[in-house]
Amino acid sequence: MTLYGQSDNGQTVQVVVKEITETHVMIDYNHPLAGKDLEFDVTVTDTRDATEKEKHSGMVESECCGTGQGGCGCGH
Repeated sequence: MTLYGQSDNGQTVQVVVKEITETHVMIDYNHPLAGKDLEFDVTVTDTRDATEKEKHSGMVESECCGTGQGGCGCGH
């Protein structure tokens, strides 16, 4: 059985109920694609040099970070 819930940060998460007994419920919280082999076909359309801040931190800055939009991979 697949259920949808909300994580601590408000994002929708999918969980799979693996087992139900009289005393417990086992839920798989892994992403549905966890453990699967994935293949991507990627085309690089643009490049740029890293900023000094990016070179120092090892993290890519993004315009979406700090906008409240989320989903940009920067932890916001």
